[in-house]
Amino acid sequence: MQKVLLVGGAGEFGRRLLRGLIETTDLDVIVAGRDITRCERIARDFNLGRARTRVSALQYDATRASVDQLRASGAFLVADAAGPYQHTNHNLVRAAIAAGMHYIDLADGREFVARFGELDGVARKMGTTALCGCSSTPALSTAVLDQLTPGWQAIETVHVGISPGNRASPCGLSVIRSILSYAGKPVRVFVDGEWTTRMGWGPPQRREMGILRARWLSLCETPDLDILPARYCVHREALFRGGLELAVFHFGLFALGAIAWSRLVGSLEPLAPWVQKAAKATATLGSDRGGMLVEVTGLNRDGARVYAKWTLIAESGDGPYVPTLPALAAIRALVEKRLNRPGASACVGMLDLATIADEFRPYRITTQMETRTLDTSPSPFERLLGRSFEQLPEPVRHFHSLRHALMTEGRAKVSIAPGFISALVCAVFGLPAAGDDVLVSVFFLPKPNGLEFWRRRFAKRRYQSTMGVFASGAASLLIEHFGPFRLFFKLTPQDDSLEWLLVRWKFLFLPLPRWTLLKVKCRESADGVRFVFDIDFALPIIGPVIHYTGWLLPVQSVGGGRHIS
Repeated sequence: MQKVLLVGGAGEFGRRLLRGLIETTDLDVIVAGRDITRCERIARDFNLGRARTRVSALQYDATRASVDQLRASGAFLVADAAGPYQHTNHNLVRAAIAAGMHYIDLADGREFVARFGELDGVARKMGTTALCGCSSTPALSTAVLDQLTPGWQAIETVHVGISPGNRASPCGLSVIRSILSYAGKPVRVFVDGEWTTRMGWGPPQRREMGILRARWLSLCETPDLDILPARYCVHREALFRGGLELAVFHFGLFALGAIAWSRLVGSLEPLAPWVQKAAKATATLGSDRGGMLVEVTGLNRDGARVYAKWTLIAESGDGPYVPTLPALAAIRALVEKRLNRPGASACVGMLDLATIADEFRPYRITTQMETRTLDTSPSPFERLLGRSFEQLPEPVRHFHSLRHALMTEGRAKVSIAPGFISALVCAVFGLPAAGDDVLVSVFFLPKPNGLEFWRRRFAKRRYQSTMGVFASGAASLLIEHFGPFRLFFKLTPQDDSLEWLLVRWKFLFLPLPRWTLLKVKCRESADGVRFVFDIDFALPIIGPVIHYTGWLLPVQSVGGGRHIS
């Protein structure tokens, strides 16, 4: 009979994976860990009342990862359910590969998963399969997205969320340490078309989760934050959030994270034993219902802008089994030789959703999927120009008729008029600094009701605004919301360009006198496939302030990097 060596089998998720192996497979299991007494107790409990002894115990220190001890166990596979993976190296998987054994884990540590592929060459040479992240993230989340988005032309946003029921929430020390390791720390995320940082367990957001209704969720650091933007070439943002059912605990952790974010204290991990005690003391509050949410927006195979959503609801305390079920599916696939791909990688694209969902059957787990078409209002430029819009050069039309987010990059030449006043105006408005070959990027984001958000970056200078249509009598103007200012432009299409002219402006809601009106002219044209801009900015009486010209091309995310298309 084949054996699985289960490291961490006495832990919160290890026990649940052990139960799945014993109740749904014919495999024998060796529960391994440093505390042999605890491992023997778990083995004894699972063997009780069974005709055959299927669970045994082994004292094994995964930090030392003895290859000889793994070989002597007689197991064909090592399953690592120990965690927290945020503080774990790859010694165990290296030892498993060296011993000629398959390996799977439930890793949710971002760096642990990111560096796992470094072992691919040696795993291929040994003919073994090593899969990392066989859990809710990234195995299940990516399987869901693959199911939701077949043939899609573009993916704009991806949001994944998990919220366990308080009465069923795992409160093991490793689970709590995992959360506290990033709460209040900078987390690198892909938002608004670029990589930036946000606070771990940052400002809570309410998200609808089926029959669970809305629950509070906050930013978590998981492998999905790297994998989703790269695998799906996400245009706008890809985020993973988690939540605690009881708002007092969720916001309490957010408050602690805010203190750490302000650097008044260091890591929150030393609080783990105290947080665990509080969790156990309140374990009877709330419900035993948990859920998982995957939301995605983009353009489907027909070019329509759509929203797709997958919801999982686990009842009767079955939620904590969900993170173990992709691992169970992977082990079953390896046993049945349906998964026969030597190498080491994250468990992405290895198991489809149907294969993982087969493991849901013994539990009170239900899922639901929905798709709907989103608003595809014409852009402000299409509405203002009407039929004249079609006469514009193709690159100009493309940039001004977007139905999804688009990141663009290019180069610019920036000239600033000499004098203190010009420098002051540029500094106050965040306008570009002078330069002959300035890296420039513009992020375009269509918004509901025909609005459009632009974020511009010239080298280190950055500013943003929102465009819309302002209708006043017979004349309609382009209105740009720029900080506290409202700028009103007249658009004039030419044979080979589009010209903007500032004709009015306001500060907040107060119209400013015409004699104060800035002299702003903008010309958009094309140079082959490149979008070309030429902008001149001057002050009344004083004269020229800044003039910049340049070009832009669309860029796409590819494998975590970018290329100009």
